[in-house]
Amino acid sequence: MKDSLRELLRYLSAGEVPETLILACDHSPLPRIPRRGCALHYDACWGRAPLGSLAQILALGVSQIAFVPCSRGEGLGRLLQLGEEVFPGRLRWWETPHQGRFAGKWVEVSQLGVSRRSFLGLSTTCALDLHANWQERSAQAFALLGVSEPPSDQPPAWTLQVSTCSVCGVCVAACPHQALSLTPDPEDADVLTLTQDLARCEADGACLKLCPEHALAAQGHPTWSQIHTGATQTLTEVKTKICPSCRSRFPATAGELCPLCTFRQEHPFGSLMPSLQIRTSGKFK
Repeated sequence: MKDSLRELLRYLSAGEVPETLILACDHSPLPRIPRRGCALHYDACWGRAPLGSLAQILALGVSQIAFVPCSRGEGLGRLLQLGEEVFPGRLRWWETPHQGRFAGKWVEVSQLGVSRRSFLGLSTTCALDLHANWQERSAQAFALLGVSEPPSDQPPAWTLQVSTCSVCGVCVAACPHQALSLTPDPEDADVLTLTQDLARCEADGACLKLCPEHALAAQGHPTWSQIHTGATQTLTEVKTKICPSCRSRFPATAGELCPLCTFRQEHPFGSLMPSLQIRTSGKFK
């Protein structure tokens, strides 16, 4: 739901933002809608939606969000209860009026096309940066709505911690969101600094899984204010030197050669003998 919310935001910002937005999920019936009602049918369950998604919709100028009850109403009920604490009076259940003209139509969010303004090349304005990722937009929305740190709703990003780093750069290359960077110190080119961009981290864990030293660990989550300000944190600073054999950089305390060249020097045939073969090799002498 998080990333697909961008199309819903683009749809709302391209036209006149409704005062009340009616939302239904896959588990909801689609009741009759008043003629001028704005009703969107989403292809996921709102009961599992984080508060950040609702904050983004409200930040566009929507006064109220009305949810159609669904068969999995327990999760949606908890969301409305928590939302009432953070956005008082702006979330409610949808109740179909007994009288009126019911000519409104449900719009499928999964089938939203190009808006009329975009088709005609007219500019559209949005209170949020639609090019940003979900948590960056959520942080912007919370700031616009005057919400500092909503309870029970943390950013998905991880605050990383480093133990023993070999500055190999595998984690930097593995991160699909460019949340990690390895840069030389401006005053000393031999010092490499590993930095994490908290707003770009989406906690997919690729850096943790692929680190050959198992040096990275997740230690909690940043705050929404850190996401909003684009805060970064320095994970480690490592003094390095250049390997005289392959000319790559490695920790200065590791020896004369880098670990790869050291391995090649100690094992000129390029591989280690399997431990089982080592134990049984004496039997064939």
